[in-house]
Amino acid sequence: MVQVRVMLLAALEPDWLYVPGPEGVLPAGVELFVPDAEPTDSSGLPFLCLQYDSHHRVEGLSTADREARTVRWEIPLIVLNQEFADLLVRLAPLAAPVAEGLTVEVSAGRAVQRLSEQARNARERFGRELAAALADRPRLEIHAVPKEQMSGLVTADTDGTELAEILERLRAAVPPSRPGNYVVLDYATERHLENLRDDARRQVRDQLAHTARQANAHRRARDRLLRRISDWDDADDTGRGLAKLTDLSHTAVQKILRQNDEDGTPDDDLPTIEYTWRHNDYIASSDTTADRTKALDAARECRKANPAAGIVAVVRRHVTGWELDQQL
Repeated sequence: MVQVRVMLLAALEPDWLYVPGPEGVLPAGVELFVPDAEPTDSSGLPFLCLQYDSHHRVEGLSTADREARTVRWEIPLIVLNQEFADLLVRLAPLAAPVAEGLTVEVSAGRAVQRLSEQARNARERFGRELAAALADRPRLEIHAVPKEQMSGLVTADTDGTELAEILERLRAAVPPSRPGNYVVLDYATERHLENLRDDARRQVRDQLAHTARQANAHRRARDRLLRRISDWDDADDTGRGLAKLTDLSHTAVQKILRQNDEDGTPDDDLPTIEYTWRHNDYIASSDTTADRTKALDAARECRKANPAAGIVAVVRRHVTGWELDQQL
């Protein structure tokens, strides 16, 4: 009889079977995949694995071929741990007759699965044994978390230890209905909290980029004014006098007066206006553009994604700061 190996495609984390998203809880199952050739080593053997759906990837096979070579048994939202992995190993021999009796025929240009009578009986037996073994296992309990409760819990400065502590505090506030069950908070898994922190960090990086651009613009404006004033025939506008006005050293002022901007571009050729979009107090400085139409398109996309989430506006920047251009 053919050997069936067990291949776990995911880390054994309690909440692995739950992925928050618009689709809700995705169906999970144990799947048996049967290759189309005699195995030359263990990697070519039929294998059992844990999957959300029947679309796991096998190199070189179309979706129809994968489905034809896959037998699936649905499972409930159970708590994953090493005991579950051991269970699959114990049940693997029961899947061997299914693998041996599975063939694939091509009908009307499409791969179709055929199971012998012995394979069908083995499939049903495997399903009964799997269901019985999982009947009393702890389950995931999905509970919604009010959005206002999540607000402000995670910031850009939250580290990994704090994320775990936040999650435990939230979960402790919602005890499981049965001992051993594992509470999963809708949109408050550790991965989701990490995503919230990553979003916050992206905003801080955008703020840094925006601040750096502003600082550079102010520096260029300062240097332009220094060179302009130095051309006046006024005795007060000496290098030391200008240094005192700008809080720079005399040497730094002299260096500025001897050169144009660091990139060698004459002042008159520098761009004086950029556009971007602003959502409430957040300015998308990473999306700055000299094309106002592009900024309008980006603002409309933000408005579409956030129909009831406050003001979205196009803003423009002169040398010294941002001002409102158009509000959507």
